[in-house]
Amino acid sequence: MSVDYPTLDEAQEKRIAAVHGGFLYQHLFAVACLLKAKTSNVLSVVIERDEDVEVVLADTRIYVQVKTRSDPLIPSDLGTALDRFQLIREQHEQGLRHGTPRFVVASNQSPGPKLSARIKQGELGDDVQFIHPGEILPAELACLPGCWTDLSSAVADCVKLAETIPHGALVPESLVWKLAGKVQAAATGHQNLGGYTFHSESLPALFEQLLTQLQRLPALQTHYLPQIDEPALINRERIRIICGFSGAGKTSWCAQAAMHTPESCIYFDARETAGPAFARSLVREIAGGLVDKPHEIGELFAPDASGIDSMTALGRHLEIQGIEPLVIIDNAHEIPAADLQAVFGCTTQMRFILLCQPVGSIQEVEQLSGVRREVLQGWNLDSVAAEASRLGAKGNVETMERVRVLTAGMPLYLQSAARLAAKDYEGDLSALCTALEQQATLETTAQELILTKVYQGLPETSQHIVTLLSMVDVAITQNELQSLMAAYATTPPAAVNQAIRALRALGVLEVQGSLEIKLHDAMRLVGAGELHAVADSRLLTTKVVLKDLLLTSLKQTRSHHKLRLLIKTLIDLEESEFLIELAGEELFQETGLGPLLIDYLEKASTSSDLDAETRFWAFDSLFFITNRSENPEQKSIYLSSMAQLVANHQLSDRAVLSYHQKNMEWQGLQENAKGVHDAIELIKKSPALTPDRRLTLDYNTAVALWRIHENKAAEALIEKVINEHLKLLQISEQWMLGRSTSSVVDHLSKLSPEAALVTHLANAYEVKAILLKKRGVNPQLYRLYAWKFFVCTQSFSSAVRTGLDAAQDMLDMRDFHAARTIVGSNIIPLIKQAHLLGELSSARSFYAVILAYCRDFEAADREMASIAPFRAGLTDAQRNEFDSQLSLIEDIRAGRVR
Repeated sequence: MSVDYPTLDEAQEKRIAAVHGGFLYQHLFAVACLLKAKTSNVLSVVIERDEDVEVVLADTRIYVQVKTRSDPLIPSDLGTALDRFQLIREQHEQGLRHGTPRFVVASNQSPGPKLSARIKQGELGDDVQFIHPGEILPAELACLPGCWTDLSSAVADCVKLAETIPHGALVPESLVWKLAGKVQAAATGHQNLGGYTFHSESLPALFEQLLTQLQRLPALQTHYLPQIDEPALINRERIRIICGFSGAGKTSWCAQAAMHTPESCIYFDARETAGPAFARSLVREIAGGLVDKPHEIGELFAPDASGIDSMTALGRHLEIQGIEPLVIIDNAHEIPAADLQAVFGCTTQMRFILLCQPVGSIQEVEQLSGVRREVLQGWNLDSVAAEASRLGAKGNVETMERVRVLTAGMPLYLQSAARLAAKDYEGDLSALCTALEQQATLETTAQELILTKVYQGLPETSQHIVTLLSMVDVAITQNELQSLMAAYATTPPAAVNQAIRALRALGVLEVQGSLEIKLHDAMRLVGAGELHAVADSRLLTTKVVLKDLLLTSLKQTRSHHKLRLLIKTLIDLEESEFLIELAGEELFQETGLGPLLIDYLEKASTSSDLDAETRFWAFDSLFFITNRSENPEQKSIYLSSMAQLVANHQLSDRAVLSYHQKNMEWQGLQENAKGVHDAIELIKKSPALTPDRRLTLDYNTAVALWRIHENKAAEALIEKVINEHLKLLQISEQWMLGRSTSSVVDHLSKLSPEAALVTHLANAYEVKAILLKKRGVNPQLYRLYAWKFFVCTQSFSSAVRTGLDAAQDMLDMRDFHAARTIVGSNIIPLIKQAHLLGELSSARSFYAVILAYCRDFEAADREMASIAPFRAGLTDAQRNEFDSQLSLIEDIRAGRVR
């Protein structure tokens, strides 16, 4: 899943966003002036000379200063504008400039009280006019557009004006954005981009040229969503290759990006174009889009001229005209590499983007040109949710991520899946994903149709690799793949290596990081469809090798994805004891993967093939896992089963001790003081109560005492636990104060304590913070200590919980900006990094509330709008939380909550 990491300086990010938003508002104001020019007798529109926009009429020149602000205008917002206005006045009075000057301050905000008073008193001059939303423009300013409150209103108004320009079937918005690009280019003053000035007599030709180019582009998507880290359409490279499977969204990306660029763009679809005819066909397309009366240029279409001759002549003509077009060649993989290279070599006046699939001539083009392909990375989680919701499909965050991975976030595949869910599964994306994984759908998706053809075109060894890697949803090394293929198909390493190279060129395999190999996510569905034909014994042999490889890798580096795959593999191999032991580990609980094991553990806990001790630990793990589940009533059922096993069988002292500790925890949850104290007495008598276990007991006892409201005793005991842990770790609270997490990690790595020791200290600080808050003492420092130690041990689930509690403490103290920093810059990125997706919607809606308290309502609304598509797939409790946060934001906005 893509992680949108926060900026280093959030304030700077907001300043930059405001600056660019202001520029766009200004450019759209200029676009509106251009679109009104013909009907307003405007001679020319000038961009970014003495003022932001200057509108020239026969006897008047209007100088417009455009301002965007979040609050009413104050005198200092004008800066040096009034002094500049005076200098311009003097030049007009001296005859150095033609016509009568008028000065306008156009803004999305009205003047504030101080500025209004100065305007009313006539201090700014009779020829200075302020216009803002709701202001009726005087007749002499009819050539200007009215001001807008925000960018969306600006775009909508410009689109209405663009509708008055004859444009056939073209979407008027396309012309608006193309003109905005031209205005942006004019602001640079570069002569090869047209200079600063738009002359009215040339506007019809400009509109016609832009409309001609836009009409030749592919149709725009009505609901276009950008992909992850989308490449810019324009960069410094003369030749670029954008490569991906059919359905990756290459053509839609090109159409959308071309609409927003000021550059001249020519689109040419090379599908079914014969290699020898390619150059001549391309010349016709480029000349038709850029050259007036192209047939009058004899060299272009001379009967004896080759396509390359014509392209060379066209390049010379464009050079004379100062035009450097961007030529986009779609389906370029169908053109022989030599023909493409010949076109590239006959002119340097054009830039080229090749849109292609990873087949045909593209690998050869890469080798000949030295250009490396770029790929589109699919939609991120929010975009997947927005599009799925629009098409009538629903799912929670985990489900949306599941379908994103299944489709690789590729637009066509996701849309096909969402429509199928809406049609056959009542919109339930989770049910659809399960059906797709089990090959149980009654209708074939676009993804399956397209990629099955790719699979069928592969040689046998390559097909084996795709089928094998459909079970392995993590990146592995080349040596690891060789080991797996030796078990799966007795394929020698040389044949595996050869297939890897071929599959990589076809885009079927991706190479990540330190040369690790991963099957393209979109191919996984097709490969998995072939697993049913593989003998069970062969699959089990391969999974044993996979298990060993994963265990070796996880001992070196923790990985959420590899641990998840290991659990699935162990379940397939029915390694009960291993799974039961893993489920009982505290650090495993922090991964959020516990629910994966519930069904398996419930089956194991009643299995006649397992002894009583093993079944006890299965129940023990189930009890532990339900600490983090939404089904806590199951705890009593599991505890009763544990009690029966303790009573009816001779279990180990460790098992009996664990039962009494779990019983103490349960009695605490039930606020049963007698039950807690009875359990404590039984635990004290246990022969399994070793010194290291006594530390854990003291912590658990303190928690139980807190739950039965014996807070003073609980606080004293938790203080004892903290001091003992600090002593063992050779640190103190004074040492920790102000120390960075990385510094604490460095110290702990030298000491090499058990991770559980550090986690228990974090737990103790969390309980201390809770107890202090009950006494009305600010718990923030101890909450942050807990958070720091949880992060040190990668106890991410607890780190998220504690961090959110710390943010609430900050809200209670009205330190809104500190809360914003910890949630926006630490907690939400941590949730994404650790794949704790079940926590994401709640954390983000809480973050939106914090943004509202910071009076950043635009950001709060944007955050809630991003979460909204997930709402239909949330539980009732999560939906209620979302709705409550939405209401709270409105209360803050209205001043009902402060």
